[in-house]
Amino acid sequence: PGGLGTSGTAGGTLRGATLAAPSPTDGATPPFAWSFRAQSIADSVLFPYPLLASPDFADDDTLYYGHVGLWRSGDRGLSWEALPTASPTLVVRGLATSPDFATDGMMLHGTEGGFVYRSEDRGDSWTPWADGLGTGVSTRAIAISPDWPTDGTVFLATLGQGLWRRTAAGPGLWTLVDVGQALTAFRDVALSPDFAADRLVIAGSMDGGLLVSTDAGDTWATADFGPGAAGADVLGVAFSPDYLADRTAFAATTGAGIFRSDDGCATWTRVDVDLTPQYVRVIALSPDFATDRTLHVTSHDWIWRSTDAGVHWTRLPGAVRTPESHPQVFASGPWTSVPVAGAHGQGVATAELAGASAEFAFHGDSITWHAGRGPSGGIAEVHVDGVLEDVLDLYAPPGAGVTSAAVWSHRFDEAGAHEVRVVVTGTKNRASSGSIVANDGFSYTF
Repeated sequence: PGGLGTSGTAGGTLRGATLAAPSPTDGATPPFAWSFRAQSIADSVLFPYPLLASPDFADDDTLYYGHVGLWRSGDRGLSWEALPTASPTLVVRGLATSPDFATDGMMLHGTEGGFVYRSEDRGDSWTPWADGLGTGVSTRAIAISPDWPTDGTVFLATLGQGLWRRTAAGPGLWTLVDVGQALTAFRDVALSPDFAADRLVIAGSMDGGLLVSTDAGDTWATADFGPGAAGADVLGVAFSPDYLADRTAFAATTGAGIFRSDDGCATWTRVDVDLTPQYVRVIALSPDFATDRTLHVTSHDWIWRSTDAGVHWTRLPGAVRTPESHPQVFASGPWTSVPVAGAHGQGVATAELAGASAEFAFHGDSITWHAGRGPSGGIAEVHVDGVLEDVLDLYAPPGAGVTSAAVWSHRFDEAGAHEVRVVVTGTKNRASSGSIVANDGFSYTF
């Protein structure tokens, strides 16, 4: 938990992912230059679930992000606005846009234990679109046909309520798909970019492996992943953006690795040689996959990148923002939690008594302490690995104070296990009205 980061993630397991911007294709330059800046969407929203780029991202710079509620950014994630959803108290699960999004503005989102909703104005307003579903549907993914204006086909993956389909040719309702097995837990679903011709659908199941249909969902077969991977839980599926030429698709599993098909999902090969974690959640392919062969996956470990279509993997650098209230921050002495708008997590921990301390252990190559500055700010010591590194005056004159700022940073020669400890001295400078130290947590890179 820790929000988002520009050009990457900055805080824990990423549950939704998208690669939106075209990347260099010269073969020598890494596809993305990764830098990290924590982007606050809402201080009470720490876990990204769906993260979706507009199909016209190169022109409109628009991103969507959901958790309890839904947010939209028009500047590539630098700032966010809360959208008025019909289900403001439910967790948003699954986001999808029409292939003609630039002109029709149509998008769908589902919820955890609720409904499916439709917007025709890029998310400004929403109406229920759940005819036939009933209530309490736990959406996990939504896939809209690339031939949507013609066939009106949408698939809905749910956790516990099975796989659903809606078409223009049908009764105008969601209908439960008969997959030929007693399966109910689906995590992802995707339609072939050539769906109008091949009618190919793949669905990731938590209780039956990868299901493949070549007739738009009327009949299904289970993909053969080979010995030791039969029936593996499939959490993520994706088709190549260049599918019409390369016929490539990917499936991510729990415990059995990542599989790739290069023949339209007929056969599958495992492709995760250098990937240490086996619990993979999401797969995201570069829009220029045909030339850069780049994809990213997220896992409980972190974010990994391959530039050879999944054969080899490298772990991306990362950054984590840890609030002062996190169990990993060990506080000693009398600290008081104070709600403060604008602070990370909507609050800080304050102390004035000499000797009170906050200790944080981490593994990384840099560390930053965040604290408030104000008219009653006191003086604090910062110790690194048991050595006094700095003494900081947190006073700021009236009108110049800040709720939270990066007041101190330190970079190490190499990544390793370290410990930082902030100690309240109980002292102040002459101008300060108090000796308060307002701790707003730490951030580190690795």
